[in-house]
Amino acid sequence: GQIPHPATRENERQRALQELRSWGMVLPPLASFDNIRNAYAEVYKQSFRLRDEWKRASANDLESQRLRHHNASLYDWVMQTDREKRFVVTDRGVTQLSAFIHQQPVDEGALGTMLFVPAKRVGGQVWPTEWFNLLVIWVLTTSAWISLWAQWPERIARFRWNRWVQRLSAPRWRSGETAIR
Repeated sequence: GQIPHPATRENERQRALQELRSWGMVLPPLASFDNIRNAYAEVYKQSFRLRDEWKRASANDLESQRLRHHNASLYDWVMQTDREKRFVVTDRGVTQLSAFIHQQPVDEGALGTMLFVPAKRVGGQVWPTEWFNLLVIWVLTTSAWISLWAQWPERIARFRWNRWVQRLSAPRWRSGETAIR
């Protein structure tokens, strides 16, 4: 590695000292890099100690806030605790009686839905999300292979390159004018 220019090292030292002063650390103006490194380590240790103290002090406060702001009806709706039977066995298999929270609206297509929905609608058909994802991967892979087989990226690049060369080599004067001014 190269040895940094002395002015650069001095600028780095001055910036570090200024930052440490803004955090309340007092160091002499000519502090060495080892002293600066030790001061940074002490600041980090102190901040982690303060964070741990805050966690211990606020643990009881967080529990009291949770109890004060708890919405039982919302909790029951999200967790669906009002359901005694969640599944029923039918001749078609196991059917879920409770509804998913993330449901796709009836009129919305697959590309506009959220990621975590149990099924996606494509062309009027409902597909399980896993099969829809596989379909998208296969369509993208197939289109990439077809574009490479047909040499579309090369043709596009060649077309753009030719347009660029033509633009550079085109005369810059209007008809009737001379090139020499």
